[in-house]
Amino acid sequence: MELAKEILTIMGLIGVPSIFTLCLVCLKKVKQDAKQIKTLMTAQQAQMRSQLLKDYYHYMNRGFIYESELSDWENQYQAYHSLGANGIMDNRRDRLFNLDVKEEIL
Repeated sequence: MELAKEILTIMGLIGVPSIFTLCLVCLKKVKQDAKQIKTLMTAQQAQMRSQLLKDYYHYMNRGFIYESELSDWENQYQAYHSLGANGIMDNRRDRLFNLDVKEEIL
């Protein structure tokens, strides 16, 4: 109850128009931040796609893939896909999973 009285006192001192203006400023900042996050997500997705394709062509040219490489590729693919990727990598994923998988010799 005491906190509510303090908040009402502060609101009375500041005034409703000031609070409204402050809310508008905050909303504008949130909108700007959301746009920047979207841009960063798009850039990250493009980088991940590039790396997935580079690795894909390397493994396909080699003719086989090690288990650990397949696991790493799949983890990155899932992260890429979760960013809202289109289906262009799905076909390549299927082909990669049909590639000869070898166990690494340590």
